[in-house]
Amino acid sequence: MKEAVISVMIVGAFMVASYYLHKYMRNIKSMIWFLSVVLMYIVLLYGYLEIINKIHQYLRDRGIYIEFGHASILLLELGVICLFFALINIVWAAVSRYRNLQNKNTSPNHT
Repeated sequence: MKEAVISVMIVGAFMVASYYLHKYMRNIKSMIWFLSVVLMYIVLLYGYLEIINKIHQYLRDRGIYIEFGHASILLLELGVICLFFALINIVWAAVSRYRNLQNKNTSPNHT
């Protein structure tokens, strides 16, 4: 049971951070900065998953066992789920950003 709670916490923390990053990415004007943030997002996701894996190893070495399956397959599955959500988030932010820029370029200026 504790594995399910920990899994929900891992994905939940990722989703909350992704939500705020998505809000930020939608408003970026520069394409170079947008691509830099996307690259940073993917690198930080890898770091996040690596930290979780190291915490799991540390706890296991201290005698606190969390059963994530043989070869921690559940952690790998959580990593794939987070990566899938990250890719959806990137595409969604890119489309939203593109639409926002198109709407600003086509709206009449009332000056």
